Amino acid sequence: PATYVSEGKMLIESQEIPSDLVQPTVSTVAAERVALLQQRIMVRDKLLAIAAKYQLAELAKRERFFDRWLPQLSSTDIVDMMRERTQIAPIKNDMPVRPGQRQFIAFTVSFESELPVVARQVANELVTTILDEDIRARTNSALETTKFLERESQRLNGELNALEMKIADAKTRESSGTRPSSLGSGITPEIQLAALRSELVLRSAI
Repeated sequence: PATYVSEGKMLIESQEIPSDLVQPTVSTVAAERVALLQQRIMVRDKLLAIAAKYQLAELAKRERFFDRWLPQLSSTDIVDMMRERTQIAPIKNDMPVRPGQRQFIAFTVSFESELPVVARQVANELVTTILDEDIRARTNSALETTKFLERESQRLNGELNALEMKIADAKTRESSGTRPSSLGSGITPEIQLAALRSELVLRSAI
């Protein structure tokens, strides 16, 4: 019998947060990323839920797709049928990546059926499921990133306050013309003050 394939193309872009602050997730090899995504989507419960939503078991019994399906389909038969007819594959990207350019990976999600409307419905459901999973994953990642950046901000604020106190102390020693014995003969208050100011600029930038 004639078969139909409905296919969607999806794109994952790299993050906008600088990678020196937060480790990017899209830098993973595209094939590995797609394989991981496929494992998360092609789980038994999700496939059975999609099959039940569009009555694929009843259609398989009535239409006898490919003349292979038995009159009585078990849950395992349905899952096998879904997995055989679903494909998630990376799209090869030959475009050169320029320095500073955001990276991306692309992949296709497709479903095959003897009925075109079923192919379209299930492929659309798979795409929607992937988007929902991605939203949950990115939300969790964003929460963790926010917590991490808040902790870093608090830590750096503490270091800034300590540096400002050191600078104020160095200015006091400079104005009084005194130098603590721990500085040694080669370090003047002016040198220490300049070094502290440079460090303050760097920390403030971060």
